[in-house]
Amino acid sequence: MKEEEKQSGRSSRRDFLDYLLSGGLVVGLVGIFAAVVRFIWPPKYVVGVQYSDRLFVGKLKDLPVGSAVRKIFNGHGIIVVRNPSGFIAVDVKCTHQKCNVHWDEKRKVFACPCHGGLFDRFGNVISGPPPRPLRRYPVRILGDSVYLVNREV
Repeated sequence: MKEEEKQSGRSSRRDFLDYLLSGGLVVGLVGIFAAVVRFIWPPKYVVGVQYSDRLFVGKLKDLPVGSAVRKIFNGHGIIVVRNPSGFIAVDVKCTHQKCNVHWDEKRKVFACPCHGGLFDRFGNVISGPPPRPLRRYPVRILGDSVYLVNREV
């Protein structure tokens, strides 16, 4: 009967399953290969994020000492705080488990609500489980305007 099926151009169920399994195997291997290639060569830019060399934070007169401004710069959430000695800009992600920190204006610290981590006004660890200080970004004052700039400190 197989001879008749082959001569008539019809394939058996077994041939169909062979094609199906072979195709699934090929698709799976291509997916694994694509994942490995993407891991080795990650994209430089994330789609949907607008990258720039600097970001306007505000005017000096609009940022009193002790105030904080949240911005998104090149895909990173950043808090810019004006201290008596100048400006500091830190990443909002806690170095413990990537929770979002906030500026506690009353205590003059960056606080992580998840596990009680505290950072001083420069982003250095005061207490709690965070293993490292907050990542800092450079701030530049041009005329009477405050800018975040692209290069990390």
